[in-house]
Amino acid sequence: MRLYTTTAAILCFFFFGVHLNAQAGQRAERLELTKGSVAVIAPGTLGIRLHGEPWLVRPAPNAKVEISGIASREMLQKGQFIQCNVMMNEIGKVLDPVKRVTFSGGGEPGVVAEGLGIAGPGAKRAPGGKRPAGSYLVSGQIFLVQENTVTVQAGARDKVELTILPDAELIVMGGMPLMGLVSVGDIVETEGSYYEKGKLEARELRITLTKPVIPPPSKSPKVAPKKSSSKKKKPDVEEKSADDPVPPADAPDNAADQ
Repeated sequence: MRLYTTTAAILCFFFFGVHLNAQAGQRAERLELTKGSVAVIAPGTLGIRLHGEPWLVRPAPNAKVEISGIASREMLQKGQFIQCNVMMNEIGKVLDPVKRVTFSGGGEPGVVAEGLGIAGPGAKRAPGGKRPAGSYLVSGQIFLVQENTVTVQAGARDKVELTILPDAELIVMGGMPLMGLVSVGDIVETEGSYYEKGKLEARELRITLTKPVIPPPSKSPKVAPKKSSSKKKKPDVEEKSADDPVPPADAPDNAADQ
């Protein structure tokens, strides 16, 4: 908590300082495309080493942000948003196994004719509810995974069944929604402007993830401990103490009449 508070204070000072310099009319210097690595991560800002020097880097409001990497097979789980190019027949069945799957961090679900872009005019079905056979971009959340068969919810009416074999290429590629995947040691290429050396407002930020992306750990529900009962169960048969009196034995039968 102390580290987070200190980092937040540094960032507040950084933003305030940039604002003052801009108001004072100081001319911004330009930093050409430079390569470095992530050293510190804080909300909205990265600490990056560029040419061996520490820089605080904040994406500009209109910055171009690209984050890319490799995804693990475990990422193929329900709820993950994926995109892939497929060949479909006239009844909407995917003909071949998918060769490449992209985890984009979100987007518009749909089945779009290749080249038209997500939610383009080709997203609409042809008259009669069918699409012509051809190449399509499938986008949506994973609905079901059964071994190599993955069902994607590609819109309110579309569930597309994909075959994703173990040798399929699984990649991560997207923008700001993937910023939470960035970790220390990732490779950064950036350019932008600064009023003070070491404090950069990036116009372009390209990050290559150095570790395969794995899904976040699932939050298992907490199980309340069982309460032990203080009441002892009474035994079915009462135990007798050795000091308890022994009842007299039955009197023997009377002897034969003398």
